Amino acid sequence: MEYCQKLGKTPQYDLTALEGRAHQPQFVYRCMVGDVKATGQGGSKKQAKHAAAEAVLKTLTAGLVSEDALPFEEKPEYLDIGKSASNEPDDANPVGSLQELVVARGWRLPEYTLAHETGPAHKKEFIICCTVESFKEYGSGSAKKHAKRLAASNMYRKIINLPPEAKESVTNQSREAKNKLAFNELSNSIGEKLKISEINCDSNLSSCQTLHDLASQNNFEVVFKDIGCMTSEGDYQCLVELTTQPPNIVHGLAKTRKEAHTDAATNALELLKVFTVDSDENL
Repeated sequence: MEYCQKLGKTPQYDLTALEGRAHQPQFVYRCMVGDVKATGQGGSKKQAKHAAAEAVLKTLTAGLVSEDALPFEEKPEYLDIGKSASNEPDDANPVGSLQELVVARGWRLPEYTLAHETGPAHKKEFIICCTVESFKEYGSGSAKKHAKRLAASNMYRKIINLPPEAKESVTNQSREAKNKLAFNELSNSIGEKLKISEINCDSNLSSCQTLHDLASQNNFEVVFKDIGCMTSEGDYQCLVELTTQPPNIVHGLAKTRKEAHTDAATNALELLKVFTVDSDENL
């Protein structure tokens, strides 16, 4: 700030990304002084701003930019609704471009989730889902960061030509999509509609193994979670989560923990029958 005051300039700071988990966020700030821009990352907004400011200061004091090239009191490059935006996101920061676009339109911030990962430990392939209101776009890559950037680019191109006044209808569509699910709309973790032609719960395989096999074949995961407290009758309880779209959580109850898992798996298989096998469109 002191250095910019000597130049008659004012540094501008923009939050371009918020990543990481809720208990361990990572903030990314962009600092701009004229045409000089740099980003900084940190576990708090203050740390991220300091890192961005340090990067800009190094550029300015290293003499890499002429002071004459710095316009007086340049405003930050916010993307407002009334300004024509590029049809392509910033290659260097598509996540930031998408965030600026949705903020300018008054929509909710993009959400990123790991939809699927495949491959051996040394050669993973990640699929990231980007959600904006009722829209979903996917990106894949050998690193989560690359997959996220691609998902953001795909989403940017999807919504850039929507008129600003589409906010209300888009938001309403998002709410309706969350509140309504047809029997033939259950899909796997990467958005593909489930196509299960038959579920045989009476085979030699256990319900748990049958459920895991179906999950492997249809690109969704099965996660069993034991409930710590027992029922008043002394029964064990557990939940089984299916990472389908939308996610499904099914309850299991039995006299032993293993039998509770089996009961939950059996109930999950029955649910899949209702949502997939009984639908002619999925056969």
